[in-house]
Amino acid sequence: MPHHLLSRASVPLLFSGSWLCLGSCAREPPPGEVMLLITTDLAIPTDADTLQVVVKRAGDSSTISCESYPLGSDAAASTGTEHLPGTVALVSSEAARGRVQVHLELLRGGCDPALCAGCRSDGSTGVVRVQRDAELELPKQGLKQLPMPLDFLCAEGSSDTPCPTGTTCHAGECIDDKIANSSLLLDYVAGANAPPAACFDVLTCFAGINGANSTLPEVDPALGGRCSVKNSAAQGAVNVNVALVVNNSAVGNYGVCDPSSAKCLVPLDHGPAGWQTLTDSHNVPVAIGLPDAVCRAVGKSVLGVAISRASANCSANSAVAGSCPKPDACVAASAIACPPDWAGFSCGTAPSPSVARQDYCGQVGTTPVSGPVVPGLWCCNHNDAVHTDPLLIDDMSSGPLIKLPVPPHSTALAGSWYTGGDDINADLSPPVAPSLFLYRAIEPPARPTDGPTIRHAACLSSARGINGYVALEGFNFFVAPPNNEPVPFDVSPYSGISFWAYAAPGKILDDEGNAVVPTEVRVTFPNVDTFTENTSTCVTQAGRDQCDHFGKLLTLTKDWVHYFVRWDQLAQGGFGYRIAAGFNQTKVYATGFEFQGPGASTRSLPFDFCVAQIEFTQP
Repeated sequence: MPHHLLSRASVPLLFSGSWLCLGSCAREPPPGEVMLLITTDLAIPTDADTLQVVVKRAGDSSTISCESYPLGSDAAASTGTEHLPGTVALVSSEAARGRVQVHLELLRGGCDPALCAGCRSDGSTGVVRVQRDAELELPKQGLKQLPMPLDFLCAEGSSDTPCPTGTTCHAGECIDDKIANSSLLLDYVAGANAPPAACFDVLTCFAGINGANSTLPEVDPALGGRCSVKNSAAQGAVNVNVALVVNNSAVGNYGVCDPSSAKCLVPLDHGPAGWQTLTDSHNVPVAIGLPDAVCRAVGKSVLGVAISRASANCSANSAVAGSCPKPDACVAASAIACPPDWAGFSCGTAPSPSVARQDYCGQVGTTPVSGPVVPGLWCCNHNDAVHTDPLLIDDMSSGPLIKLPVPPHSTALAGSWYTGGDDINADLSPPVAPSLFLYRAIEPPARPTDGPTIRHAACLSSARGINGYVALEGFNFFVAPPNNEPVPFDVSPYSGISFWAYAAPGKILDDEGNAVVPTEVRVTFPNVDTFTENTSTCVTQAGRDQCDHFGKLLTLTKDWVHYFVRWDQLAQGGFGYRIAAGFNQTKVYATGFEFQGPGASTRSLPFDFCVAQIEFTQP
């Protein structure tokens, strides 16, 4: 029983390649074979980097063969990796004849030694992304084929899988995994199944796709209860490309992601298991039909459907071509760290990256085996999520990465958000390092008068309150690798900052619903005079030397309000070392939003406040 896993370009060479058998195959005519046609709409090697193929006798737990194949892009051919789409040949032999069971798995993070004892593993076990099963009869003679797609609609967390024993997932549905006899397998035609030489460039073909122009599919009674898209983009839908917009925050890393649009897309094949053109009684295309599983997944693993017209540079998609990888952009983080040889130093939440410490890629104390992993984590090249607006500090459009462009010729990285305080037992959310700081989704989105639509914000809360003087969230403007030490930044070209903020009402309210004990937040700016350089004159807070930072005290309300803080309004808080020269604007390290607690002897009330859309202001 040979196993040929062939690259995209080598499929036509199938019959000229060598093959092996388990047992004796020296007989005439040649033994029968079944070609497994393995395709996927997942992004390789980002979504999955290993294929495992297990073959057993039907009804028998003993394994005939188990193989693991590391997967890569065409560009990684020299590394010994294989490619998808590809084929695996099952050859009838004395060791493998009659009915067999085939089990396929796509994994991320390596193979599974428990499944294939001989798999090359560094001691870690890969995470199964999607699997598929089939029970079939190997023909005594002839060459047959069996498509075995491994697709997003059947991926772990993206569907109702796992399917019951005796069934397998196909287009998001559990179907019988048994093929009655080999006569039901189609004849294999040499060259007919060779995929296109070029991969499908998702980012090029769906350039500009975002939440505004993706569409929610619906079950349409007028179309026989089909899950479908019926908008203007679907009218006359013949020469188009169709992709699912993935809810990565719910299911993790899936699809080809574009930081510029903050969307991740999984292209669908044009065919029975993907999308179809639906026509009216006059055979005029009126809609795009989709698998029923797509409509069930909306609001869970799927945010919508994107449709893009084909063009000379972007032909109509067939998912069998495979998605082109996006080199030097993002790769999936493991449970606890970015790859040790990764050239970048970024890590954060999909769909766009964030810069943070490498060990921020997962939650504290978890492993792939013993605990959950924060979904949608990416390790990315430097500053992939940085914007070009010179006034924008953070619009919360991606992971907790500050959006300031890095100054020219600087080796620094964009800074990121963190939490802290002087009560080490505080139940802060987000928790302090090394946990990952995550923005909060504001649902429904806030739409303050004359303000932006606020969908995400940097929020800090405590269900119990704190015993201490301060609990804070904040960000460094820039950091220096390899240890992410803060880098001073010259803010003198600006007059101050502005941001939107609110505080959830406390437990003690007046008749109008306002908190009797208000939430006071001091906006601070640690600089060269008040940061760690002055260890001989600074007081100690939260385990580190730190002076009395310049800042401004604000009282937040239950409504979103636009706040302005000018440099000429800043003052020290009244404790610790005093800076007679005033606020030095040329070397500022960070911005902090400090909840003002009552001190160590008294516990504060619970608090919950958020800030968003942070920008510099100009004189």
